[in-house]
Amino acid sequence: MASVCILDDFLHDKHGDTTLPLCVAHRIRKPELAAVCHRWRDIIVNTPLLWTFIELSPDWTIMSLLKAHVERSQECPLVIVCHGARWTSRDGPYDYNASLDIMVPTVHRWRSLTLADHYDGNRILADRLHDGRTVFPLLTHVFITCYDKWYRPDFLHPDYVPALKHLEAPITHFTPMHPPFSPALEEITIRELHGSTHGCSIPNPDPTHH
Repeated sequence: MASVCILDDFLHDKHGDTTLPLCVAHRIRKPELAAVCHRWRDIIVNTPLLWTFIELSPDWTIMSLLKAHVERSQECPLVIVCHGARWTSRDGPYDYNASLDIMVPTVHRWRSLTLADHYDGNRILADRLHDGRTVFPLLTHVFITCYDKWYRPDFLHPDYVPALKHLEAPITHFTPMHPPFSPALEEITIRELHGSTHGCSIPNPDPTHH
């Protein structure tokens, strides 16, 4: 009983902070905690918040790992990090589309999306997500960390991300026909800004340099 109380206290203390993009849930080493005893393993398996961080990368090539996180997180909001489409893992080429096959049906649960891909993953993901019907009702944070000439993908149109509050991107190119930002947007961080923001409804038209 004492060990169960210790684990319970640990989980509650750690989950007090849900800072995005990487919520605290994923920082807990589930295998290490689950190995303590059968009771701890049962708690780990049946605590949905511990399964809400999902990474699309060569480190997650085992599809059963993705499926386990989707199922065990139940209906909790998800934190998604996409790390690449062309990386090769120790187990062979990484099938990015196979991972997306599992994750795209869960977009209604995505709370945070980080794109950290220096290859084609961003555009592959954008193509898969923009079908004119996909809506992200819970998505509040989007982080683009790769350094590329990035054009805001169509799936970030306010019709599809009505709750988007925070957007961070390395480069954004504005055009006269640029779609509007979500009216819920509170903060935008852009390292390099190209084009004119005239007529664009954004919280702060000046780029933030880091």
